[in-house]
Amino acid sequence: MIVNLVEYLETTGQQLPDELAVLAGDRQMTFSEWRMASRQLGVRILQRAPTQANRPIAVVLPKGVDALVAFLGVLYSGHFYVPLDGSSPASRLEKIFADLQPMCVVTAAPLVERLTAAGCDPSQLLLIDEACAVGPDDEQALTERYRSTIDTDPCYIKYTSGSTGDPKGVVLPHRAVVDYIECAQDMYQLNQDDVIANQAPFTFDVSVQDIYLSLKSGATLLLVPEQHFVFPANLITLLTEQRVTFFCWVPSVLVNVCNLDLLRDVETNLRWVTVLGEVMPTKPFKYWAEHCPQATLVNTYGPTEAAVASSYYVWQRPIDDGQPIPIGHPYRNTSIFLLDENEQLAGPGAVGEICIRGSSLALGYWNADESTRNAFTGNPGQTHYPETVYRTGDLGHFNEFGELMFVGRRDTQIKHQGYRIELGEIEVAAAAVAGVQQACVVYDHQRRQIVLFYSAASELNAAEWRKTLAESLPAYMLPKAFHRLDEFPLSAHGKVNRKRLMAELDSV
Repeated sequence: MIVNLVEYLETTGQQLPDELAVLAGDRQMTFSEWRMASRQLGVRILQRAPTQANRPIAVVLPKGVDALVAFLGVLYSGHFYVPLDGSSPASRLEKIFADLQPMCVVTAAPLVERLTAAGCDPSQLLLIDEACAVGPDDEQALTERYRSTIDTDPCYIKYTSGSTGDPKGVVLPHRAVVDYIECAQDMYQLNQDDVIANQAPFTFDVSVQDIYLSLKSGATLLLVPEQHFVFPANLITLLTEQRVTFFCWVPSVLVNVCNLDLLRDVETNLRWVTVLGEVMPTKPFKYWAEHCPQATLVNTYGPTEAAVASSYYVWQRPIDDGQPIPIGHPYRNTSIFLLDENEQLAGPGAVGEICIRGSSLALGYWNADESTRNAFTGNPGQTHYPETVYRTGDLGHFNEFGELMFVGRRDTQIKHQGYRIELGEIEVAAAAVAGVQQACVVYDHQRRQIVLFYSAASELNAAEWRKTLAESLPAYMLPKAFHRLDEFPLSAHGKVNRKRLMAELDSV
């Protein structure tokens, strides 16, 4: 039984020592090199505090080989890592460091000045080049330390945006990630002949799947340069040249490729096309299914508070453009149920809050007891013993096939003209309109109107929009304002940046 994530690198590093583990631009690393470098770093960390364990260690490094070495080096030392973006505003880094109080910070020389300006004591900094310059001199102590890590110990913290404006750290245990990776590997059946194309920043939990599936299966992890997602034609070239067989990307990337028709007359080696992070529009997903007939397409769903993904839908039947794609069925060892406004199980077909239970759950939020209690609550359906469930804040319902359908966020459910409206339902209808490439709906509380942002080759006037949408939506759900964009603003994780769209409303 796998107890902690280090065991993946220990096993693969010894069984497939010379296989290519990571390809990142002009740098590459075999599994044995990954193992050796991480152990070297682990010893350096262990020497700093030989009696301490389970402390947070921040990793502030560019996305690349060094960051991957740092993550596993931290785990070897018996602690847990916290990936941070060194290009974040200094004020955000300062808030995180004040909240986290890390035992040390693994970084590189060019970032030292920025980190000290954000409140890091120079004595906390551990430069990765220096730490990995010499071999381990206490292998036995390091082995004893990582073997003492149990599956309920934390393995990483991911900081997300908090409702109060302060970053919020989600603490995941080893067991949550191990259970997911074991299940994912059973599903995808990757091996050393596969190539995983990583898109997600290491601060985004989708990257966790890429990293540990590589370590579990022996597949090569290809770190795709960020600029390739800005210029999708280069991305498709890379997919073919590197013979990529698997990826899990945010939907906006697939939408861009579809909008530019970049898969026409292109043959890829893709076996799996998977998406995670936001709602996947139906038309672009159908485009990928048509142009990659040899690949299996999977739509996945999951919050950061449950390791990587909680449910999945394998594309297997025709779905109309105006219908959303299911988020499917829970992964093994995960259970999903819906609670209505009265804290009762939602009836057949009824909308309710998506609640998750099982080994995939986070331990809670770092230094945020109240937030943890509000989100990780007792299961109201279990009164005989305590059982924790995570209240996602997402709304869904089960369709006639027993598949989970995502409806929207509780905080995007609005009350308009006396009706409860899910903005996501309007987005699905708008995205199905001929010529529309992407759609996003927000609510302008100041003017009390529904606003549609869309991208299309040509502008549709308001009358055309209302006439078309009226075929699938009641009058009270029709947007009042329509704004055509050449391209949607995206967050650092590649999701549609709704805050930017709302800011544009304020400037109108």
